[in-house]
Formats: sequence, C-alpha cells, structure tokens
Amino acid sequence: MLKTISVSIPRFFTTPRYRNGLDSRVIKREYSLASQEPKEPKKPLFIYTVSTVVPSELTSDDYCKIAERSSISFSPMKKIQFKVYYDFFSGRKFPTGSGGFFYYHTPDNAPLFAGGIRFRVTPSEDPQTFQDGFDLLNVAGLPWEMPNWQLVLDNNLHEWGKKLDKAAVIRPGALQLCKKLLHSKKVVTYPPAQPFIWSFRQPFPMMVGKIPTRIWVVNEEKLSSITLYPEIVSWFGGRKPKHKRYAHVCFDKEGDDLVLKLVTRPQKLADKMTYPEGYTTSGFTYRPRTRMFYAEEALEIIKNFAYRQPQGS
Repeated sequence: MLKTISVSIPRFFTTPRYRNGLDSRVIKREYSLASQEPKEPKKPLFIYTVSTVVPSELTSDDYCKIAERSSISFSPMKKIQFKVYYDFFSGRKFPTGSGGFFYYHTPDNAPLFAGGIRFRVTPSEDPQTFQDGFDLLNVAGLPWEMPNWQLVLDNNLHEWGKKLDKAAVIRPGALQLCKKLLHSKKVVTYPPAQPFIWSFRQPFPMMVGKIPTRIWVVNEEKLSSITLYPEIVSWFGGRKPKHKRYAHVCFDKEGDDLVLKLVTRPQKLADKMTYPEGYTTSGFTYRPRTRMFYAEEALEIIKNFAYRQPQGS
C-alpha cells in the first residue's frame, strides 16, 4: 500500500539558484506502509530441560541432542536458564553424534569436593541405554564436565548447585568445602582451562609445544596453584603445532621421588614428540611463584596426596 506525505525542503534549496523549477517548498513523496508494519517476532531458541541428573531416574524427556552446536540454552530448573558451552574459548561445536543425558558423576575413592555434571552419549533416547554409552570428551580428550568448583563460582550455575545439594545428589558438605577452599585463596572466577588435581595418576592435559600449563592442586585442607613448563611434551616442530594438540600427563611417586609422567601423546604428533609414552621425570620445571601462589606450597600438597587412581584410569 502506498501513501502520499508532505516533505519540507530546507530553505537553502528553494533559492532561485538551486530550486531549478521547484515552485514550492513542499514536494510530494510516496512510500510504502509495509515498512511500518510490525516485524514477525523471532522464533524463540529451543531450550533443553531436564528433570534430573541422577542416572537411575532419567526419562526419555531428559534426552538432549546437542551435536553441531557451540552452545546450548539449558534449563534444569524453572525460571533458571543459562548457556552451556562445549569449549568457551575456542567456540568449537559439540561433536557430531552428541546426543544423550546430562548426569551427576561422583568418582570412586575421591575426596569430598570431587564430582560434577557430565554428559553421557547414548545410542538412543531410551535411558536404559545409559550404561551402553560413553562420556563426552572435551577438546583435550578428557571427560567434559561442569565440576563442583564451577557450580560454586559460576553465577549461572549457583542456584542449580544449591538445588542438587539440597536433594542430596551432591554429597553433603561438598559444595561448602569447595567454597571454603576457594575463598581461602580469594578465587572468585571459575578457571575453565585450569584443572583441579587431587590425586596421583590423575591425568590432566598439557598442550604440545612450549606453552606453560597452570593447574590447581588441592586436598581437603589446602588449595594452591602451580605453573608447569612443558619440557615433557616438547616436540620437534617449534613453539606449538598449527592446531592445538594435547598430551596427558600425571603426577606419581617413584620411591620417595615425585615425578611427572607422560601418559598419552596425541596420535597425529606421536612420532614428532621428544619423549615416549610412559616417560617419567623428577626434574620437571615450574614457575617459582604466580601472583599469590608459591610453587613450594603446591608441591607440598602434591607430595602428600592421599589418593592414587588405578593405573590407566
């Protein structure tokens, strides 16, 4: 539909020199009312909802198909909604075939603070196939997880964490202990790329090349941080590969000596790395101090770990 409206012309353009035949300071212009019609509202994003994260209580309605998305909108509770990312920093998408269930995982033979939300990829929407599935892995090749530390520090997850705590899905006192340890070192922001290590033989990722790796080490009384230099994951190609590749390492004891062990190498770079899988060194190097953290304090925690994971776990 077209409508005629009046448009005023500035006086400058109505002078004899510029009006060029315009006998009035008013001209008529036609425009379409279509531009004034309200636009159709955007379709709302699909929000994944789950009723539980307890494996034995899952239903087919809790099934989530998250493949090929860098993030999903997630609502485990009424009036609470937040985004879940596969890898926040890189923006990488959840892998193809990622369909399954969010669930709460408590590791065996672990301190009170250990545990978190994982994602189990299953062959179908039937929760009976949960045991036939496998845990989704992150970009570093270890289980993707929103740990208790994140439930405490992430404002979006905090209320959900409290609900899981109240429902005894999380072990009583676990989140309170996390909060106490974090506050003891004034940690107020969750560090997603920095794992929390509490056991001998607990694997953690190190990027192949010459990039230092910062980790947190913790027991039920103390929390500290240490930055490790990457000699054990060095390779023959320079500072770092074109694409990020991760090796897995762990701390262990050989007699009275604390050692760093190379557990696995990335398949595509295995023949280009300096050391073989299984290589151990007590001469690993580290940054003596990082802000308020002293390496000696962290090493003391590591040497006295009360837990040792099974070989190959």
